[in-house]
Amino acid sequence: MAGRLKDLRIEQADVFGFSNGASVGLEVAIRHPQAVRRLVFASSLTKKDGAQPQLWTIIQSADISNMPQPLKDAFLKVNPDPAKLKTMHDKDAERMRHFTDVPDAQLRAVRAPTLILIGDRDIVRPEHAIELTRLLPNARLLVVPGGHGDYLGELVMTQRATREPELTAGFVEEFLDAP
Repeated sequence: MAGRLKDLRIEQADVFGFSNGASVGLEVAIRHPQAVRRLVFASSLTKKDGAQPQLWTIIQSADISNMPQPLKDAFLKVNPDPAKLKTMHDKDAERMRHFTDVPDAQLRAVRAPTLILIGDRDIVRPEHAIELTRLLPNARLLVVPGGHGDYLGELVMTQRATREPELTAGFVEEFLDAP
């Protein structure tokens, strides 16, 4: 990600990451602090015990055959190669099976103001999100109603019509526009 920003000649960017994407955004903020102006860390964790325990049971049985069809369809719409879909799935599942905690010292060193965003019924434990606001300098916490990504209108999780994505976008926009 940092390399792509450099290729595009973007010296500094606001980074919004959801779930595994938030972990990627955090790694960029840790490894390339000059590249991240503000970070939105949505529905992600930095410690294994930061997740609800059932996540790890699901991860152990993750297979391309039980990947939600809407996620498969969305990937294949952008890249119609089923082999690449399987590779992406398998790499993500393997990464989560071998999840390692981010050291507190690395979190304390993050310079970018960070918005930690979770649903009140997310896979991320609310206690973990609160802990992150204490570890990350300049962190704010937003807990909104819903499960993993409901507040964003996530493709698989959001099962009803809701204004939550619109309201969440307003909060995120305010955070990004803050001085």
